This record gives sequence, C-alpha cells and structure tokens, in this order.
Amino acid sequence: MLKHLIWGLIRLGIVLVFVYPVVRAIIIMAATAIPYFNLDMRLEAVIWISSLISVLGYILLRTANTKEIGKFVLLSVLGSMVLTMYEGDISGDFPLRYVTSSLFLIPLCLIMMVYFVFPIRQLKPFMFLVPVSSCSWLMYKSIYQPSYFAYEFFTSKPTISAEAYARIMSEIPQIYLDGFISGLFSLGLLCLYLFCLYGHNPRGIYKSARGKLATFGVAK
Repeated sequence: MLKHLIWGLIRLGIVLVFVYPVVRAIIIMAATAIPYFNLDMRLEAVIWISSLISVLGYILLRTANTKEIGKFVLLSVLGSMVLTMYEGDISGDFPLRYVTSSLFLIPLCLIMMVYFVFPIRQLKPFMFLVPVSSCSWLMYKSIYQPSYFAYEFFTSKPTISAEAYARIMSEIPQIYLDGFISGLFSLGLLCLYLFCLYGHNPRGIYKSARGKLATFGVAK
C-alpha cells in the first residue's frame, strides 16, 4: 500500500511539474487561435466530404487487416463533423476571446492526467477518445476547412472579378498547406496521450519491449 502511495505521489509530481504546463500551453494555443476568416459551411459540402472519407473508412473496415483503422477513420469523421458545427463560433470578449471548438481539449487532457496518476482499468477505455479527437482535428483542419473554402470560392466564381479569381486561385495551394500545418497541432495531443498511457509504468514498458526484442532475436 505504501509503495503504491509513493508511486502515486511521484506521478502526481510529474503531472504538476511537467505535464500540466504542456497541457496548459496546448489548450491556450488552441483556444486563442482565432481564424483569419470565417467560412460559410454549406450542408452539401459537409455531406460530400464526409461521405467520401466514410467510403474509405468502410473499405478499410471490410478488410480484416485494416478493420480497426476503418473504425478509427469513421469515428474521426464524426468528430470532424462535430467540429464543423462550431466553425467560426468565438466566445468571450476581448482580450478573453476563445474558440469554442477548443473546449473539447479540457476534458480530454483531464482524463489523461488522471489516468497517468491513477491508471485504473475503468478509465482506460475513455483514453481512446484522445487519438480519435486528435485525428478529427487533423482531418478537420487539413481536409474539411480547405475544402469548404474551395467550395465557397468556386460557387462564388460568377460574382467575383477575373483578377480576384486569379489571385485566390494562386492562394488555394497555400491554404491547403496552412491547414495541414495547423492540423499537425494534433500531434502534440497524441504525444501527450502516449506519454500518459504508457509513461506511468516505465518498468513494465521496459520488460515488454525487452521481451519483444528477445522474441524477435530468437525468430531471426
């Protein structure tokens, strides 16, 4: 009992000194990343993009080797659609404005920190929400948002001048690149997830990795 208490206090100290500042930085960066432009989300665009990605997820789901990846993709599509519902929704007053869609990070980070300190089995299934949310954020920023912009632009072609059309056309590749770079922010959340999931028991990880390497060496 005393041993578990000591390890719990050590993990709590790690959370307070190392994990919490990272979590706080991630939440602040996401909450204060005010978009440069608000997009008019068209229902038909949402349906088409979600359907195309869902078809890919369904194909992966039908194959035995990629079944879990297919489930992951389909769940991420649902997460991206939820983020779409909050597109352009900014709450609070200056200077305390924040992006509403970033609020999902608070319960996710809280779950990860609690699991790191108290790695109980009942909490572990909820950890799966973290990689799904991370992929949803990446998918939303790198696929959904740029596609919405392109769709809005092409449907508005008759109402804009030739000069503006040519200028925006030249910027579309950069918009997709910026969206992908913004989506890579989700990798920070994924790294935090891996650390909180496996970092609470370094001895067990070492033994498991050593056993797998030994098995691989025997197979060789």
